[in-house]
Order: sequence, then structure tokens, then C-alpha cells
Amino acid sequence: MIWKRVKDLVGGEIISEKVIGVGEHDVIATPGSVVDEDLKDKLLKRGIEWVLIDIPRKTGKSLIDEKTLEEMKEKMKNIFDEAMKTFTVDVEGLKEISDQIVDEVLTNWGMKVLPLLLMAKSEDEYTYTHEVNVGVLSSMIAMQLGLNKDAISKLTFSAIIHDIGKLKVPKEILHAPRSLSEKEFELVKLHTIFGRQICESSGIKDKDILSGVEDHHEKMDGSGYLRGLTGNNISLFARIIAVADIYDALASKRVYKDPWSPHRTVTELVTLSTLGKLDRKVVNAFISVVGIYPVGTVLILSNGSRAVVVGNKRKVLTRPIVEMEDGLIVDLSENKKNFNILKVID
Repeated sequence: MIWKRVKDLVGGEIISEKVIGVGEHDVIATPGSVVDEDLKDKLLKRGIEWVLIDIPRKTGKSLIDEKTLEEMKEKMKNIFDEAMKTFTVDVEGLKEISDQIVDEVLTNWGMKVLPLLLMAKSEDEYTYTHEVNVGVLSSMIAMQLGLNKDAISKLTFSAIIHDIGKLKVPKEILHAPRSLSEKEFELVKLHTIFGRQICESSGIKDKDILSGVEDHHEKMDGSGYLRGLTGNNISLFARIIAVADIYDALASKRVYKDPWSPHRTVTELVTLSTLGKLDRKVVNAFISVVGIYPVGTVLILSNGSRAVVVGNKRKVLTRPIVEMEDGLIVDLSENKKNFNILKVID
């Protein structure tokens, strides 16, 4: 599933959420609704700017299927709910989730990489949805960097609890539909320390895992928080999680912002690495997997048609696998003469 602007919807696309207009009884669309001109017009007239749509998976097997991801999300929710009461985490339950992510990624890793990420259906759902997504993305980066299985397993464990400290930050601040005050933002920053404390209280002592939790907001140039670390003083785990965290955060819909398009999000990662904020090697590994045009990117091709990116080949950065308007799947890396990308629809 991807978030898509209503003005960019095309006939035949499938909406995968309940869309409410003016009041709770003003139901414009339900999961499974097929887009046509009438429905698109209704959405626009009600002021609906974004909807969640299904993207068909006809190009091969995803790294992790949607059902498995949803099961992981529910397990994560249960762990977070319990952690809220005790400020300790179920280490074995978390290890089960992280091991499953690693096993799925290792099993389905190939030249064609088809990542499938979760979409939060509500603001309350975002935190544990985000944790699972960052775990998946971090494991993909680690695979591309050539880390061994033990390292990938530890990294993924760290990634799925990187924001556990936010349990100690009031929800009215985390979910505020506005800019935070300086005092509020300083409190949010403390989630990195809170996260380390929760991990240590739970018996987690591995310094690499702890560094991923505590240091994922550090920046290569020292402009991050809370310790102002620079360069290789930031652990590799923290540098990888930082890239995965920023990508999923920007690409997600929040109460205070619309989701960024996948292409715009990747462009931002490149910009941040160029400015010396993110590890360029890590960003390059990420892009080698997802491409310049990640899954969900809407393109205009040289024949005038629209196409949606549904997959990429590793290291083939500029020629993704796309679904045409008529449902035809085309691997642009194998059709260099027939189709060129003219522009991206953000």
C-alpha cells in the first residue's frame, strides 16, 4: 500500500482505507473501492488530499509479506503496551520479531528487492508500525553493506526498539498537530536516554544495541543529539538506524504532516549525506537497494503514460520495475529503448 495524492489517482486503482468526509457518517470510500472519475471528484470536493491505495505485487515475492508484517505489528503493540506499565521490555518477544525479520530478508534477498512496509492506520499505531519498518529497512541496509548474520540480527533488534524511550514522553506532545515549543522538543529529545534506561532495566547490555537506541539522532557533523557525536564516534548501528528512521518518518503520514513521496524522501537522504549529516556509505547502500525511484513513486514515461514503481533491482538505480496504467508490468532496465523516465509526480 502507498499514500497517493487524490489529484494523481487514476481509474482502476483500489482504495484500501475507509475515507470519511465532513462527519463520521459521510463515508466517501471503503477498503476495496475502485477509483473512477465520480469517486475522484467526490474526494476532491470534500477536501481529501491523500488516500491509501493498494499496489499490486506482480513482480515477485516481497521481502516480507503483508500478513507477516501485520502479525509483527500486533506483537510489537502488545510488547509496547506491557512496557508502558513496567518500563521494561519483553526481550524474548522482541528477539522473536527481530529474528523473523532477518530470516525473511535473508530468505527472499535477491537481485530484485521488493520491500513492503506497514502504513499506520492511526496516530496511536504509528510508534510500533514505525519500529517494525525501521527494523526491516535497517536489515536491508545491513545486507547491502555485507554485515554477517549475527551483526544483522543485533542491528535489527536495536532498530525495532530504537524509539522505546518515547513511552516516557507524554502522548499530547508526541502527537501534537503543531510545532513543538522549545521546552517540549527538549523533552522529546530525551527519549534517546529514556530508551537506553528502559533497555538496561530489561537486562539488555550489548553496547552496539544500546548505541543504536541512544545515538540514532546523532549526526556525522556533530549537529545531532544528545551527545553531539561526530563521524565514526557514532556506531555503525546508530548510523544505519538513522537513515532508516528518517526515511520511514518522512514517508509516513502524521497528524502534523502529509507523507512525502518516496522519491522526495530519497532525495532528502542524499541531500543530508551531501551536507555531512548522514553517513554517505550507509545512504548509498540504502539507495542501492531501493533505487532513486523507490516503490510507490509515480512516473511519467516517454510515451506519455503514467507508471507506478512496484520494484527495483539492486544497484540498478535509475531503471525500476513499473506497473503501467493498463496493469502491464515493465522492467525498465530491460526496456531501455522503449521507455524513458521524463519526470516524477510528487
